[in-house]
Amino acid sequence: PMLIEVLADKEPDALKAYVDVLGRPVSHAYGGGLEAVANCRGAPLLSPAGIQQAFSDEPLLAENMRVGFLAKFCDALRMRLNLAGAERVPRPIVSSVPVLVLAGAWDPITPPELGKSIMKGLSAGHLVEMPYTGHGAASTPCGRQIVADFLRQPEAMPDTGCLSSILLPRFTTDFHRSAGLLPIARSIENATPTVPQIVSILSFIVAAFAFFAYPLAWLGRRIDGRDMLAADGCRLLSWLAAALSSATVVVLGQAALRTLTDHLALVPAGMVSPAQFSGWLIIAATVAAIAAVVMVLRARRHGSQPIGTTIGVMVTAIACLTLVGSLIGQGLFVM
Repeated sequence: PMLIEVLADKEPDALKAYVDVLGRPVSHAYGGGLEAVANCRGAPLLSPAGIQQAFSDEPLLAENMRVGFLAKFCDALRMRLNLAGAERVPRPIVSSVPVLVLAGAWDPITPPELGKSIMKGLSAGHLVEMPYTGHGAASTPCGRQIVADFLRQPEAMPDTGCLSSILLPRFTTDFHRSAGLLPIARSIENATPTVPQIVSILSFIVAAFAFFAYPLAWLGRRIDGRDMLAADGCRLLSWLAAALSSATVVVLGQAALRTLTDHLALVPAGMVSPAQFSGWLIIAATVAAIAAVVMVLRARRHGSQPIGTTIGVMVTAIACLTLVGSLIGQGLFVM
């Protein structure tokens, strides 16, 4: 669903990042020749008239298939490899050579049944079905381990002990759109924070300091017996703004950590829970910070506000509003 949504919105950066994330571990270059021979032996079973008839029956085929290119490519390949016409028809494999067949239990492209079907002719073959695994079973950590063990002793059944360590994948249904996590992940990977990220960190430090400073100052005044009730309202709002701003960063940090740890494929387009609560926290922090500033300015106009309280409220408000603005600017406003 996430990839479909990204495709629908035509987000090229997100799509490119999606390919970067998922395309790194796998290379199909090693199987190009084998794939070409297999395709050319199986694909040209239809005559040109049969292909045209299929296109006539299903117009969508004509829009989405490059049969003309495939036919020319296969003709050239047959001439190069001297493949006779009879070789176009697939035949059952019969061999006494040791063969390892790895099948992913969740592979929709080459399902396990196909692997089982060729085992009849492989007298020295070994079939290993890997649970919770899709296409490309040999590229998984357990698959690579089984392949290595097979290559060491092709005649013996490879060690499949790692199959018990394959766990059910963690699926997510609480995906929330956000363009901000990918730049942060890249900055962490390259150790090159951006200016907005540095501003966010500094603002968070100030807000977190205010979150702890206000209660300590209040406790000190009570111990000294000083009555500062006239300023307690704006101090409370200022402390609330600092608390909500700090909570926003904590919530986003937890959501980012969960996404990077458990759902790496989502990073280009968003985050998982509890990211959706950060938007409400941002709104509440903004309201509290503005209300504290308004209250302290009104009190100063009537001469009933200490200068220290005014400075504290203003600095806290600037830090909170800067933090909120930088998070929104980085695409981290999630609801």
